Amino acid sequence: MPNQIVIFGLAIVLIVIVLVLAHLAAKKRREELEAFARSMGFTFAPDDDEAALVHAQYDGFEPFGRGRGQTSYNLITGARKDLRFEMFDYKYTTGSGKNKRTHRCGIVAAHVPVWFKKLRLRPEGFFDKMAAFAGFDDINFESHEFSARYHVACDDRQYAYQLIHPQAIEFLLRCPALHWQFNGPVVVIHKRGRFKPDELRHVVEAVEGFVKLVPAFVREDHAHLGAPGLG
Repeated sequence: MPNQIVIFGLAIVLIVIVLVLAHLAAKKRREELEAFARSMGFTFAPDDDEAALVHAQYDGFEPFGRGRGQTSYNLITGARKDLRFEMFDYKYTTGSGKNKRTHRCGIVAAHVPVWFKKLRLRPEGFFDKMAAFAGFDDINFESHEFSARYHVACDDRQYAYQLIHPQAIEFLLRCPALHWQFNGPVVVIHKRGRFKPDELRHVVEAVEGFVKLVPAFVREDHAHLGAPGLG
């Protein structure tokens, strides 16, 4: 019995330590994100109602709509160069009991003055290479380096070539490998885990740079699909 009491006591102490460390880590992250937001001229809302529900407007983009208990927090909002950004941490739960798992993601969403057809551009993975080997190929480009680095999916292949032209390819190869999603006037970039403040800055700059490279004829040809603007 005494040994059981000692073990139980140590378990309680360990749980308390873990909770304290988690609290301190969350506090440090909020402070770092708030400092980043100030440096960009953006606003920061860690836990209010707007932050908790901001993800609802991005239904149809990954990773939204999966699992249960979806919530967003640590919301950063602001506008630069005619683009409006919403950046936040996001989590949802899958499974139950011993198989219960919490998934955490970092999200950067930009509302832009361009109307995109649905297109996804993400780092090429092992299963993508296996699918290509089996004949289920994605859209390939003249740049072998780019095609090896990114998996591109779009129902309109010609549109993909128009949007991801040689200059855009060169730009994307200079950027960190990101998971891009385009649809309507919205660009969403997400990752497993959470973006660090320095990573958020790079993502903002990547979105600004890519949107700037969208050809004028692409903007004009697809402007009738929806009202361009900050929406």
